[in-house]
Amino acid sequence: MKKIATIVCLLVSFNGIAQPKVSSDKIPGSDCDNTAIDQFVGADNRSATPCEVQLDQKIRAAFRQAFAKLMNEWNDKDWTVSINSNSELKKITNIGRGTERQFFDPAFADAGNFYLELNMNPTTAAYKDYFTRYAALMDEMKSDASGAAYQKFAAHYYIVRSATNICINTYVNNEFGKLYIYKGDVKPIKVPGAAYAARASHVQKGPGPEESVDACLIVFGNAKTKLTKHGDGTQTLHVESAFPVKTSRLTVQHVAIRIECNAELLEKVIRDVDWQAIAKLVGQ
Repeated sequence: MKKIATIVCLLVSFNGIAQPKVSSDKIPGSDCDNTAIDQFVGADNRSATPCEVQLDQKIRAAFRQAFAKLMNEWNDKDWTVSINSNSELKKITNIGRGTERQFFDPAFADAGNFYLELNMNPTTAAYKDYFTRYAALMDEMKSDASGAAYQKFAAHYYIVRSATNICINTYVNNEFGKLYIYKGDVKPIKVPGAAYAARASHVQKGPGPEESVDACLIVFGNAKTKLTKHGDGTQTLHVESAFPVKTSRLTVQHVAIRIECNAELLEKVIRDVDWQAIAKLVGQ
């Protein structure tokens, strides 16, 4: 049985300043070093242990493998791919203070969660068609006092947003992967190896319904999903963690992935993702 990670009281001096030694759990089956000298005393974060660095590297490498086709083959004349710095394999140096008492979550490390965004190039015929209509509806609103033109504009804007932009967010061992649904039903989808996968329309992206998009939630591993219906007709689909007690905290218990785009694009994305690379993370 792995011992619960604790802050070790040993103090080491650097430049006359006492530096505490910190420890985390070990990665099962690994002889990684689970201790580090905290070089960030007084900050919200502490130094990451070599074990934590090793697991973080494994997680990022798996995501890069899984989304390799999107990052490479989609980055052509039709799409521009933005890979944030958090998706690089640069080693983390620090992580949230006290996180050794919970299951490892890349969001609390200095590199953050893996995130990928794809935008349709403005030179494509589809993009030009979308925004020709967009401009026409903008002009129509200027002379319409009834509000009908705005409703047509809002409906078209919703279509454009989900057809020309793809956002992929990943969540490891946390419950922030969720869909807040303004209207419409949750529909199951097929994703190889996933414990759960569903999509919905009019999902919150910004502060209100006018900023909604099509989106899906895909879950791998030991987590439950719950659909909560609210009194105003909205719904929340979210992940509920199920962490075992007697297990190293340096393991991946579940991975949730939120993908924002319309159904047609989602089908293509699912086809081009190596889902096995993500499924293999669970239990590691």
